[in-house]
Amino acid sequence: MVRILLVEDDDDIRAGLSRALTQQGVVAAAVARAGDALGRLAEFAPDAVVLDLGLPDLDGGDVLMMIRSLGTVPALVATARDDERDIVRLLDAGADDHIVKPYSAAQVLARVRAVLRRTSSEASEEAGPVTLADLVIDPLGRRPGSPTMPSR
Repeated sequence: MVRILLVEDDDDIRAGLSRALTQQGVVAAAVARAGDALGRLAEFAPDAVVLDLGLPDLDGGDVLMMIRSLGTVPALVATARDDERDIVRLLDAGADDHIVKPYSAAQVLARVRAVLRRTSSEASEEAGPVTLADLVIDPLGRRPGSPTMPSR
């Protein structure tokens, strides 16, 4: 079961998104402040964080950098800001994806699933060889001590 830490200061958005995610089988922990989010991060051990940028106690960009300093949990930035420079800055600072408000719970959950597919070590461990005609691609086949690809 996916565990999401939702960091959103707007009571209505936080309650509605938390309820919608829970109805989809997600275990959601919802907080309104950056300090609470940082405290819950280790305690709750989320699979992903959905982080609003406009928080009352700290800027979400600063919170993102703190989250990155603590680990590699995927972070989806949720914001009303749609300036391309801001979005690029956040992605460069470690956001795994971003979503511009207003958004639906279905869109948030789909983006979280996409990020988890790309970042989950379990997904890569379950991946098996892919065969296309005579070509076999085995993502787990390259291990220390295995033969390297021949140079051209």
